[in-house]
Amino acid sequence: MRRGQPALRLAVVPGHAEEDDTGNKQQKRLGEDHENARALAEGIANIDGIAIDVEKVVTNIVIFDITATGKTSAEIVAALKENSILAVGFGDLIRMVTHCDVSRESVDKTVSLLNSILHG
Repeated sequence: MRRGQPALRLAVVPGHAEEDDTGNKQQKRLGEDHENARALAEGIANIDGIAIDVEKVVTNIVIFDITATGKTSAEIVAALKENSILAVGFGDLIRMVTHCDVSRESVDKTVSLLNSILHG
């Protein structure tokens, strides 16, 4: 290691790298997160005013364009937050992330709520 460069360190967080019978609990969980993100993307793709390329959603991150909704990302994000759904707005885009606390039921609720926020 050259002087002045930090060493690369890997760490395992207790409880997050446990293995199940097949030895891949963490990988399975990540796969579920990706499936939920894809379901979220497919659901919001059907909401008028939202633009998203569902094929580009390959991880647990979903970013979509709300330009044609007539609302700002700040308005939408605030309305989602009032219903305990967290998202980040930046310009005409909104970013959502699925993780271990997000179920398929949560995804469906989010899609429904987003549609209500935009179209009453």
